Amino acid sequence: MSCTCRQIVLRIPASAIGIHTEEAYNSFEKDHPRLLKWGEGHFTTSASNCGEKRYFDYVLLDCALPQASALDHYAKSRPLTDQEKGKYQRLFRRLSPYVNMDDVHYCDYVWYDGIEAPDCY
Repeated sequence: MSCTCRQIVLRIPASAIGIHTEEAYNSFEKDHPRLLKWGEGHFTTSASNCGEKRYFDYVLLDCALPQASALDHYAKSRPLTDQEKGKYQRLFRRLSPYVNMDDVHYCDYVWYDGIEAPDCY
């Protein structure tokens, strides 16, 4: 059964941590199985709808919205506040010691799971 889903993630492009090729991206996924898991409180990987851009997401919220309809969808993105940058910097250093927190965005999106999630960055 289809439903409307909501996710809030902290998203960084793979290229921002030095991963520029599909091979490097796949190698990173393979080499870091304990770092990359699915679910709230973990890093996961994602791609743009066309698959050209790759991202690493730290999942803050992942839930179903049973009261929402297929028309209730959106994608909102914003840079992190200075307070959020300080709060999450240590976490993102697990991806790369050279991470620039200006590259991390707070993304909040809702989509009907009968279609792909909207691009958000």
